Amino acid sequence: LRAEVKCLHRQLAEAERMRHELQARLEQEASMASSSLRAELKALQHEAENLRAKGFDAELILEQERSKSGRAQRDNDTLRAELSDAQAHDRLKEEAAKTIEVRLVRLQTENK
Repeated sequence: LRAEVKCLHRQLAEAERMRHELQARLEQEASMASSSLRAELKALQHEAENLRAKGFDAELILEQERSKSGRAQRDNDTLRAELSDAQAHDRLKEEAAKTIEVRLVRLQTENK
């Protein structure tokens, strides 16, 4: 019976040693996984920060382009109005020239 108890104590001691080794290995793996996840989280946070900065830059560029587009549209409208005014002025000049030409012809025929 003592031999059996001694054998059971050895088995229990071996089981305890194996449990401690397994626990140490699991703690080491957990620590490595935790470190890896912290590094990955840090990289993702850095990437998110970069993406936020790029988004902010893109919004600024978009706002600048909208401003340029608005100015270009106003310039285009101004040029169209100036062209329309110039065309109207040219038509008035042509009508005046025709009126003068008709009067000149009339005066020439009256003087003959």
